[in-house]
Amino acid sequence: MWLDTDSIQYSISDTYDHRNHKQVDSWILVYNANNNIHSKQAVTYDLTCKQHKLNNIIIYDDNNKVLDSTSYPYANFNSVAPETFGELILQTCQIAWDTDPRNNLR
Repeated sequence: MWLDTDSIQYSISDTYDHRNHKQVDSWILVYNANNNIHSKQAVTYDLTCKQHKLNNIIIYDDNNKVLDSTSYPYANFNSVAPETFGELILQTCQIAWDTDPRNNLR
């Protein structure tokens, strides 16, 4: 699993459930060695309530041919499970929020 730090975008949410929450949008690359496919996933991490939601997923074969692509425009946020890669990415997004000079929302 890899976090594309160049794709990170910062925002303050204006949605009802997450109003004024710090959020980070990023792309994550996930490789599945069992069947030699990989996916790119657009994920939003809510740093305030420690939740995430999947926005898009693109699945590729070993030749980088797109096998499937799905968008989730109305996805709900879910809790990030402790002691998982998801929590590690959430922590990395928090560090990026606090230190990335591109973030002008601090």
